[in-house]
Amino acid sequence: MADALAGVMAHVGTETFDTRLMAWLARCLSFDSCGVIEFFTDRPPHRRLHRLDKSRRKVPEDAYVQGPYVLDPIYQLYRSGAANGLYPLRHIAPDDFEASEYFKVFYSRTDVGDDVSLLHRRPDGSAVMLFLERREQAPAFSQADLLALELVEPVVQALLAQHEAHRRLKPASHDETLAHAKVQAALADFGSSHLTDRERQVLFYMLSGYSSALTAEKLAVAEGTVKNHRKAIHRKLDVGSQAELFALFLQCIPYAQPGNTVDPLLAYQSKPARD
Repeated sequence: MADALAGVMAHVGTETFDTRLMAWLARCLSFDSCGVIEFFTDRPPHRRLHRLDKSRRKVPEDAYVQGPYVLDPIYQLYRSGAANGLYPLRHIAPDDFEASEYFKVFYSRTDVGDDVSLLHRRPDGSAVMLFLERREQAPAFSQADLLALELVEPVVQALLAQHEAHRRLKPASHDETLAHAKVQAALADFGSSHLTDRERQVLFYMLSGYSSALTAEKLAVAEGTVKNHRKAIHRKLDVGSQAELFALFLQCIPYAQPGNTVDPLLAYQSKPARD
């Protein structure tokens, strides 16, 4: 343990820091895959390290940053302003997460059965997120595993603070800024030409994997009211299932117009039909 920690400290500010840090964490508990991802306010997330068995993954490596990240509970945690800390997915995911289309279309195809993340915020508003994962067939992280992480978290946070102070982040490119702005605009404006403000609030929770009951709790309304809103959303957007709704949202992202508050669904529906 001590020699591995010394190795991490010796590589602060270098390209091998993340690898050394994960090697040390592997001495503290077992995991099947891991990585380091950066979250920003002005561009899509960036994976700077990802150790995984690619043969077991059924989704392209770059699929996450094409738009689904906006519905990721971990990304939403970052956007909510959560403080530095450890966040097991099962503690922060919405109650219907495994029934959500984000889970079915993306997460369930990654061969991840359980994961826990460590959030480290940077002064500029961006953040670094370490994530440790176990396969679907492996035991979930136990309380003992989480306790081991809690014990070493102060050390990890201190190491990250030193490492990030040595790094110079490249400014976001025009393409990165535009791609991120389109995703954010799509989430903000999708369905706005068809739905009421309340229905759009319900729509966000539907896409994120919240049940009618938890959505009702979030919005301080009756569960029956939420169910009526859900039916209205399906009818007004002409979709017959959650799968169709999720697919429609993803298809509308390229048509979003950042800064114009225009429903991307209008542009998508008016596109020329292919022969």
